Amino acid sequence: MIIDSQYQDFKTDGLIENKETPFYRKHVAIIGYLDNFDSASDIQGLAFLLWVHGAAVTSHVTLSTDIVINGIGADEKDMNLISKMKENGTNIIVYYQEDFELLLSEYHLLDWYSGRTSIVDKKHTDKENSKSITFVAVDFEKLDDSQLSICEVGLVVFENGKEIGHFHSYIKPVAGLKRNVWARKNLCHITDEMLLEAPSYIQLFPKLKEIVGDKILVSHSKGADLNYIYNMEVHFDLPKLYSKWIDTQEIARFLNIEGSIPGLYLELFGFSFLDHHKALDDARACGQILECLCSRVDIRRFVHQEDYSPSEKKNDYNDSSIRHTQYGTTNVAPDGLVINNDMISDSTFFRNKTVALSGMSGSDKSRIRSFLEAFGAKCTSEPSGKTDVFIINQNAVGPSKRVKAIGLQQSNGMLVITDDYFWELAKGI
Repeated sequence: MIIDSQYQDFKTDGLIENKETPFYRKHVAIIGYLDNFDSASDIQGLAFLLWVHGAAVTSHVTLSTDIVINGIGADEKDMNLISKMKENGTNIIVYYQEDFELLLSEYHLLDWYSGRTSIVDKKHTDKENSKSITFVAVDFEKLDDSQLSICEVGLVVFENGKEIGHFHSYIKPVAGLKRNVWARKNLCHITDEMLLEAPSYIQLFPKLKEIVGDKILVSHSKGADLNYIYNMEVHFDLPKLYSKWIDTQEIARFLNIEGSIPGLYLELFGFSFLDHHKALDDARACGQILECLCSRVDIRRFVHQEDYSPSEKKNDYNDSSIRHTQYGTTNVAPDGLVINNDMISDSTFFRNKTVALSGMSGSDKSRIRSFLEAFGAKCTSEPSGKTDVFIINQNAVGPSKRVKAIGLQQSNGMLVITDDYFWELAKGI
């Protein structure tokens, strides 16, 4: 019996059904076979049930396990580890089938489970239904670090799983024609002459609005494309371009498939995507990725109807407070992660430091990595005991890495800063 990997990390706190059960923020192992959950789909459904109520669920006991659900024919290795943990004084709780079902009943979880029908089967039904949505995939390219330097847009309309239309245009950048190193390397297909002859964003806006209409707008990485749209709307005092949106990067992370558009394309379709950083091609790939992800998860749960705002304009951790910590007086998220933006005042700090990156798109990681290496830093993808600084997208870094970062802050004094703050430090370089 294997539990899907997506259930092995804690679900985002704000999306947990009920925090009052014994499973909230506990590592739960389901071992052996349970009489009333006797099929593979039922076991996945049970894992899903516990996961949405706050647990991280695995099919084997580990040293991190808090609760064991012990069925018939459990693996001898699991049973031996339970015995050793109890001998060492570990507070591990073991529920046998009859006790566990009483617990489910006591907390009304079986009611939520809808009479113990297979949640996995229900999810497959939802996935089929989700293919019928109509959406517009979007991608922008930009010339430099300014959010107003967008220079190309691609829109592709999908309906019932098929492309039914598209739109492409170059855009005369508000911020001028200056290109950073990344744009000079990756946007060779766009000449200055094309941009000088192109319409401005405000001229294109009526056409973009007509295409999007009331359809769902889909992008890969809300911090890129939706950020650009937000800043253009503020700059030109425009109405909202869209009312509902999906971020394919968010869905990929939910499924533990992190990566850029080319990385996801290779993972999902088995061959390379060669036209990255061409807006129309990226938008089309983004839409194709969403259609493929429909077969793995009900994408309707990822439709956002709230307005997108850049992270510097809002704080997703509304419970964050200013506290005095071992790192000084700074922001502390509800889970205990300390944001150390006030501890680093300029880019020279990174000289001879080891820096890890997480939560950003592949292209953003590459850009940050190039700056850090120019500053004299060594870059890694995972924080460890040797990491001096961990740079994160505060709203997208995975829960397992947050937990690891909290431990490294407490044990090694590792600093954590946001990617937005890093770009503030890098300005003028």
